[in-house]
Amino acid sequence: HSSSYLSTMNASLMLSSWGRKLAKRLMKQRMKPMPVKIDPKTQRWNIVRGDHVQVIQGPQAGQKGKIINVIRDKYRVIVDGVNMRSRNIRPRMDGTPGRKVIR
Repeated sequence: HSSSYLSTMNASLMLSSWGRKLAKRLMKQRMKPMPVKIDPKTQRWNIVRGDHVQVIQGPQAGQKGKIINVIRDKYRVIVDGVNMRSRNIRPRMDGTPGRKVIR
């Protein structure tokens, strides 16, 4: 009984203009990114693309690789061959077969 009432209530909220505005405002609050605290010690990095580095923390600790990209806004570096995941690519309508890609 209550679940059908809730679904009709949610549907009626989304049909009215004030319900859409309310949902948009609620979703906006949830999707705000967390503020990143800027530490003056890490503001200047001596890391550039092409450097060879070794991972010192996390599940890939000990792996070595070359830096592909430095993302200073998020305090991240992308290292070649570290934290790779296999993705499945679906077959296409033109006859191209599906395959697994590691990226």
